[in-house]
Amino acid sequence: MRLDRVNPGRSVPDDANVVIEIPMNADPGDVLVISPYSLITGVAVRCRSVGMLRMDDEAIKDAKLLAVPIDRVTSQCRGIRSPRDLPPARLNASTHFFQHYKDPEPGKWVKVKGWTGAPAARREILSGVKRDNAARKKPAF
Repeated sequence: MRLDRVNPGRSVPDDANVVIEIPMNADPGDVLVISPYSLITGVAVRCRSVGMLRMDDEAIKDAKLLAVPIDRVTSQCRGIRSPRDLPPARLNASTHFFQHYKDPEPGKWVKVKGWTGAPAARREILSGVKRDNAARKKPAF
């Protein structure tokens, strides 16, 4: 896990954990894991993707993957198969966080485009893995 930025006064909503970065484009992709438990730094959690928040920022088209622990880890997320299965307040809190997490940085901005389902998230993951496999220079994380 690599800390990208610190935002005083802003935190990821309580039951969400930005857990891992995977290669998605020129910038590593973030995975937002919704879990009934707090996760400690460095923990590995087997997850399944359930959706993705599409967004643009000042540098690239970006995405935040949304995942939940697999059923074997906890059955409490069994019914979550897409962003629509989460309470609207949960999605709104995550959307608001990512809409504003770069506000303290001059010249940086984010435009949230909306949530997509698991099939789009899986395509994004596979595309990122393909780009990473083809890249000569690998990210240092």
